[in-house]
Amino acid sequence: MDSVLAHQLTEITKIPTRYVQQPETTVDRQAAQFLTQHDRQTAYYLNERVQKYVVVGDWHEAHLVGILVAGPFLANDDLALYDDRDWSDSRRRALDDLAILNESEIQGLAAVMMRLVGTTAETGTFVRATVSPAYVVTGPRESQEDEEAVVNERYRQQRALVEAIEHGDRKQADQLTDGRPETFFTPFTNRVPNSPLRSAKNIGFAYNTMCRIGAEQGGLRPIYLHTVSEKYAIKIERARSLSQIWQLIRLMAQEYCDLVQRYRDQSYGRLVNEALNYVRIRSSQALTLPQIARALQTEPSVLARKVKQETGHTLFEYVKAQRIARAKPLLRRGTLTIGEIAVRVGFNDQGYFSRCFKQLVHMTPTAYAQNDHDITQ
Repeated sequence: MDSVLAHQLTEITKIPTRYVQQPETTVDRQAAQFLTQHDRQTAYYLNERVQKYVVVGDWHEAHLVGILVAGPFLANDDLALYDDRDWSDSRRRALDDLAILNESEIQGLAAVMMRLVGTTAETGTFVRATVSPAYVVTGPRESQEDEEAVVNERYRQQRALVEAIEHGDRKQADQLTDGRPETFFTPFTNRVPNSPLRSAKNIGFAYNTMCRIGAEQGGLRPIYLHTVSEKYAIKIERARSLSQIWQLIRLMAQEYCDLVQRYRDQSYGRLVNEALNYVRIRSSQALTLPQIARALQTEPSVLARKVKQETGHTLFEYVKAQRIARAKPLLRRGTLTIGEIAVRVGFNDQGYFSRCFKQLVHMTPTAYAQNDHDITQ
């Protein structure tokens, strides 16, 4: 057994593995102590606060000549780690970079390591040991008022991200995704008990959905929406650490913004592009053709003709479509009445809103809300 095999094991498992002959770190010394005091046919699962290691002894007759150490990594039962708010940013980033293994993966890693040092899976055993006391998080429970404030802020940030993507505002999207992305959602460790990596992946999928909705509202064409959405869904599923998922989320928001800016209206002329951008930003406001034409320094008849020629629709058909697009996520969220949503997106009459919605979506707002789900679920 030597460092070459340890390096090969690292390449295969993606878990840092080293072969130690002269113990220097706390983990190495503790591993040597356990190995010399217990049965040589044993792999030990060491818990150094929240970081985990698997260690196996390399024996020559009755002498311990080396130690195979795999780690650090995180285990699915480390839920307390993610709820602790006292970690420094650098410490949290370091932990985010670690792979997360479930129980069967840890057992499999131990079995491979035992085979490498000449211990068969049939004769070897796997024992848990603790290097330092288990880490327990304690603290006061949030009041209902505090929890409500957190939820309200989370939904505000979600809406802001969708709007940033819609307008192709990369700077705003970067600011919103600068922190840890789970702040947009309920504490993600509660989403899938005992599986923080799966919970983080679900957050990534929800982000992808929010970005896609924003880009769709921003006029990005379906072929681009499908391509970028599928790409990030695959990358998120393949991620093996939290830091990989957080990085994908930041890249995802940037790419959606860039695509909205680059492709949404590439076949239209300058005047039509300016008109459509003007409408997107102000679609929930009262708009008139003379008002829009005046803002763009052109004649109403010229603007109306250009928009119809280049898009195939009238300007106010586009206004209506934008308002319906903005209504969809509000209906999915389910926190407002149909009338409240109608007013918020720019319709003064609920009945007219319902007729327009059914005309474009082919179902009533009520049916749409009942047959869809909140994007954060």
